[in-house]
Amino acid sequence: MSCDTAAIELTVSFISDTLRDRHVRGGSVRGHDHGFVYAEEENLMDLKQASEETAKILMPFVRRLHKNIARINQLLAAAQEYLASKDHEKFAIGDDFLRSAVVFLHATLEDALRTLAMLYLPLSSENELNDIPLIGTGNGNRPEKFFLGKLAEHRGKSIDYLLVESVSAYLERSNYNNTDDLAYLLRGLGINLKEVSSFFPAIDELMKRRHEIVHRADMVLDASDALEKLNAISTLEIKKWIEAVRGLTTYMLAFIIGKEMTDRLPYLNKLDG
Repeated sequence: MSCDTAAIELTVSFISDTLRDRHVRGGSVRGHDHGFVYAEEENLMDLKQASEETAKILMPFVRRLHKNIARINQLLAAAQEYLASKDHEKFAIGDDFLRSAVVFLHATLEDALRTLAMLYLPLSSENELNDIPLIGTGNGNRPEKFFLGKLAEHRGKSIDYLLVESVSAYLERSNYNNTDDLAYLLRGLGINLKEVSSFFPAIDELMKRRHEIVHRADMVLDASDALEKLNAISTLEIKKWIEAVRGLTTYMLAFIIGKEMTDRLPYLNKLDG
């Protein structure tokens, strides 16, 4: 199997697995049921007809997403071994495995968002690019006006390459800590929020829980005895969050495949380096 065929088959497999998981849970992938409006057979056919260059570009993303989801599931499996113990200390370690999985899942989501945005934003419209500062300018991630002389340090670069550099620098500084941040990015990619909004409640829970774990060690004050205690955590809620992340990222992937981007991605690849 060639590298290009492998890329397409791997991506088809990921979309198919996500659809199958949804079917197993008794749902439908048609309509707006839980936001699973993204695939169907035509999306898979679009992917199988993708060009070899497009497949090469998508392959690293799909492999990375596959690997990260697998690593999270391994953390959940390890947690179950400890949670099955009657030893209190081992049980507590199992809970902390679950907390680690939450942090890793959020990192996986952010990585996927940045990667897919990097494929799309450099070729976006003027209005969408106006929200992104020229590399080397801007206060944080806020665009600002600049004098013509600022372009002197970029002599020899094409406009296309400068756009890629600027978008890359912008995304490296971007964080997605709430669903408002997420919605802003998705709108910039041209995605209709109505098509994905049903993923938002679970992803919002994930983001808030990750914040509690990272910034407060997942501790809460128990008003009854004025002592700090750990928040309860369960495998089931994490699996719900995994499903939402898989669903959203698969929708985004299918969106890129199904749009005119399929023809433009190879062009973007030629700008690399």
